[in-house]
Amino acid sequence: MTTVSSVFSEAPQVKVSNVRPLEKDLYKMMWDRPEYRAVAPGEHIAHEFLRQAKPPKGASILDLM
Repeated sequence: MTTVSSVFSEAPQVKVSNVRPLEKDLYKMMWDRPEYRAVAPGEHIAHEFLRQAKPPKGASILDLM
């Protein structure tokens, strides 16, 4: 003999919220950590780039990487 049992109820409510920090805040959090600064490739090459590029005083540098 087979017995079938079932329960009917409302679908569960799922709330999804976007709690991810802004990208600029994530970068700030990363760069504020000495552990990241020790291994960040940009930290070690930026001075060399500026030495070779010789931007004029007051120029802005845009990092697209």
